[in-house]
Amino acid sequence: MKTFDFIAIILAVIFFHYLSVSAAEPDSTGTISGQMFKRGGEYYHAFLSVAELYSDNIYNTHTDKESDSITRITPGLWVMVPGGKERLPETATASVTPGGVVLGSMGSESFRRLKAYAFYSPEFEIFANNTDQNTQSHHAEGSLEYHLVGGLSLGILEQYRNSHDARGSGITSITTELDKYMTNLLRLFASYDVSSRIRMEVNYADFYVDYDADRNAFRNRNDTTLSGAFFYRLFSKTSVFGEYEYLKIQYDQDNDLDGDEKHIFGGVRWRATGKSGGMIKGGWGIKSYDQAGFDQEKTLIFQAQVDHHFTNKTGVVMSASRRTNESNLSTSNYSIAENMRIAYFQKIRDKITATLGAAYTRDSYNEDFRIDNISRAREDELYDITAGLSYAFRKWLTAGMEYRYSQRDSNFSAFSYTTNEILFKLSGSL
Repeated sequence: MKTFDFIAIILAVIFFHYLSVSAAEPDSTGTISGQMFKRGGEYYHAFLSVAELYSDNIYNTHTDKESDSITRITPGLWVMVPGGKERLPETATASVTPGGVVLGSMGSESFRRLKAYAFYSPEFEIFANNTDQNTQSHHAEGSLEYHLVGGLSLGILEQYRNSHDARGSGITSITTELDKYMTNLLRLFASYDVSSRIRMEVNYADFYVDYDADRNAFRNRNDTTLSGAFFYRLFSKTSVFGEYEYLKIQYDQDNDLDGDEKHIFGGVRWRATGKSGGMIKGGWGIKSYDQAGFDQEKTLIFQAQVDHHFTNKTGVVMSASRRTNESNLSTSNYSIAENMRIAYFQKIRDKITATLGAAYTRDSYNEDFRIDNISRAREDELYDITAGLSYAFRKWLTAGMEYRYSQRDSNFSAFSYTTNEILFKLSGSL
């Protein structure tokens, strides 16, 4: 099924659900009220943000830095049943991640019978001087969950992305060409509450990666994921679990890299309404290849996510992970990716919010990389620091500014860089 076919189905479910509710509860005139299409309605929401970004190193290069100003225009639309004022969290995916999904779900608190959601947003980047870099990206996502009587729940999610890798992360150290790609994730999931304490979950997912340029053709692949988890509820909002995940990875061209990964996890997941939520799981990943002569690789893997509100004005979001990634270098089979992120927010006044964030990523490639007569396994470390302020003129209109410092340290100096960015943004929503 094509992505936009599925999102059309989600929109149809939402629309007919709305009609049924409106027919059951007509307004004082006895007609449908049309609340779905009013500003701030519960079902339909539109937004638009316009940002101006200045970067002193738009290509993220070690030398010959190029500065420029970039205008980003991001409109969007989302609809949801049951209605609400907050968008669902985005499913974080990456083209290099086996199976696509960067971090697993922390679980849902929803006990409603039906939940349907559809989202679409393009983004347009317009460069003041380097107009050949002008580009547009697209993100569409839809999900449908249905909770049956007796503890059985069924769901489907699909996400489509048409985007590009961060500049400077490609094969060469200095390039002005974007590495554009399309990804599509289809996920089917089911859960069953065996008892008040025992819950079982199963998932099937299909993830497809397709890069535009021939130089990236070696990265095109299709991943299939099967997983199952067993949860035991210790307390009302806290469960321990065991999880097994199997991934089949198949490349379009380089069939030597076809193989599979097996992940075995144990962990804990909690959700304290309005206060704290999180998931921590760790275990082993085993990577094997179909081609004879390739060694099996076994490595420690883990994921951790914490979202905690100290007060209604102060909170922190943290995540950390260690996993294998499919390589973006033709000379390596895979990399070990280690990542840590933390973001702190503080509401200074009713209309003013400050944010501070930091991130660290280390990518260690398994095979030697050669440049300038030097050959060794490549390792990159990326540091990211952000600080921002936002001001809410109205509930539907917000202005903000942000400073970002990025630094990559590579054991090949040609891939090291530092970049400073300043962003000003105006956002409105209905």
